[in-house]
Amino acid sequence: MDALLLTIIREFIVQRYSPFSFSWLIFSVLFTLSATPTLARDISNEQRAASEARERYNAAVSNDASLSKQVAEQEKRVATEQARLKDLQDKQAQNKALVDSAKTDLDAKVQTLESVWEQRNKN
Repeated sequence: MDALLLTIIREFIVQRYSPFSFSWLIFSVLFTLSATPTLARDISNEQRAASEARERYNAAVSNDASLSKQVAEQEKRVATEQARLKDLQDKQAQNKALVDSAKTDLDAKVQTLESVWEQRNKN
């Protein structure tokens, strides 16, 4: 706006104070001054928009920090649960070996019992 005003004054001086240019200068200065509230309103709107954008940014940053913390906590819980799962799988494998051994022993005992019953029934 200052540059526009300086240009208007410079044009007025170059035209050497002619009555037409003086009227033009007055009109231009009044027009420029009447535009000042509009510019002030635009600045106010821009300040409000920038403030709202800053609030949205701060809210997004805060939400991001909260989500990052939740993700880290969940990853920790997942790691703990994976370790627990591995322990359970190891115990299951050990127990499977016991089940297989016990089944083999049971089959042998049942077969022996059946043999004994068959011999008893023969006699």
